[in-house]
Amino acid sequence: MTKLGNQLDTASLALTVLLIGATSASAHEVTGVVGGFTSGFLHPLLGWGHVAAIIVGAFAIFHGYAHGSELPGSANAIAYAMGFVIATGLLHLCGILFGLLGKWELGRAGVRAAGVVIAVMGAAFLAGAA
Repeated sequence: MTKLGNQLDTASLALTVLLIGATSASAHEVTGVVGGFTSGFLHPLLGWGHVAAIIVGAFAIFHGYAHGSELPGSANAIAYAMGFVIATGLLHLCGILFGLLGKWELGRAGVRAAGVVIAVMGAAFLAGAA
């Protein structure tokens, strides 16, 4: 079998496993005190998702520094930063709007399908097919 054939078999297997095992995701578990001041105060301090976000935030700072240090000396750093921040904000807005599709049955199906496509693309990158 050719290398491409093996990669397609791997991608097909990955897609099948993802489709069988796909479930909806929940950003937060609903356990303990929910909705009160204590819950709201402790959640960002004790929630593992928020701890992971801190790590991501630290990565983002260094990532942003790397982009800034690559600017040519003749570039306008303020204009570049404004464009970068606006584009990042728009990407976040798109993600929020995409997440809101989960309110509707068809939207949930679309979000799951997009997740499968993203996973298959990731598998293709890992397999060296993309």
